[in-house]
Amino acid sequence: MRIRHFPGEIRWSPDDLGRESCCANKLPVYTSRLNCDFLKANKPFSHLVERNEIELREFENGHIQLSNDVRVESFPVKHRNEDGDTWGYVISGSRNRIAYLPDLDEWDETAQNAVNGSSVAIVDGSFSTSDEIPHRSDRSIKHPTIEETRRIFENSDTKLIFTHFNHTNMLAGKTKSEPEILEL
Repeated sequence: MRIRHFPGEIRWSPDDLGRESCCANKLPVYTSRLNCDFLKANKPFSHLVERNEIELREFENGHIQLSNDVRVESFPVKHRNEDGDTWGYVISGSRNRIAYLPDLDEWDETAQNAVNGSSVAIVDGSFSTSDEIPHRSDRSIKHPTIEETRRIFENSDTKLIFTHFNHTNMLAGKTKSEPEILEL
């Protein structure tokens, strides 16, 4: 199992899978029942479903065996969930385990265990510090900061990779960031 890092900013939209670009054909999309319902009912996602460009595959809390060597474990994470629900994943191969928690409100025990049991974790890095947005209380936007995440996992052997940056986050290119975070 390999992790690829693509330098620069990557932007994605649902149209990238449609006939205008990739022209996907029954691309499997694994998601929960609640998120399947959202994708079927809301444009532009519903176009992808109607034209069979994506094929929705429902899962619940548990695992999916993608191949003989690759297994994906899913678990709900704490998040505000206005339009669907939010999940974390642990992807296990023959040599490595990767935790993927790109969007969460807090580090509960389940999420922490997923990170600690993995060699690499791709995690929510919305904000660098709690004072990043002026006049914001720490609880008004509930993403753990990179500062908090690094403190929680300071004794872990897991390599952390941050994703899901807010536009004010110093890692998004607004200011210089800490070099150790940028080195992959």
